[in-house]
Amino acid sequence: MLHYQPQALLDMVACLVLRKGAQERERQIEATRRALVTAVSHDLRTPLSVISASATSLLRYGKELSPETQTDLLETIQHHSERLDRLTGKLLSLGRIEGGLSQAKMPVVDVLEVLGSALRSIRPLAANKKIEKALEVRSALARADPSLLEQVFLNVIENAIVHTPEGCTISVSARSVDSTLSVHIDGDGRGIPQSEAEVVFNRFSQ
Repeated sequence: MLHYQPQALLDMVACLVLRKGAQERERQIEATRRALVTAVSHDLRTPLSVISASATSLLRYGKELSPETQTDLLETIQHHSERLDRLTGKLLSLGRIEGGLSQAKMPVVDVLEVLGSALRSIRPLAANKKIEKALEVRSALARADPSLLEQVFLNVIENAIVHTPEGCTISVSARSVDSTLSVHIDGDGRGIPQSEAEVVFNRFSQ
């Protein structure tokens, strides 16, 4: 039979606890790395897709397009290139975002202007799908991070485009009730299965 001095036993327990804590930290770090990769691929997908679609249109149909359309496509490429730069900066600050953003330090932005910017940016992806707007208010001011807010709209609109059949319409509406702005983005897709409705807003869920 082995006999341990009380202090030696405590040291062993402490060592085991520290080892377990280190392993848990390693698991958390690895989980964060995987989450970051998912965030990068998801948030960068939309601007890359729009840039690719716009550049492809210019290459294939450049001579047939009006100067105004060519300028519009070039401006779209420029806009999303700038978005990529901003998103890269945001992703590099993921730890700060996870720790919470100070609302007091956010600028006052017009939510409908941000929504309009998202719609203009995403239209090259719509192809044979029509996007209709029905805005009951002209302006809606709120404190928000404009690039992150635009990314929210882009993500939802992109989902509607991807899952709405060709020839169908995607409707975007906004109205204000009791100082609360409500934005609706509706398509004719299959919808989200009820079994997944509970996790749809969980981070990194697809």
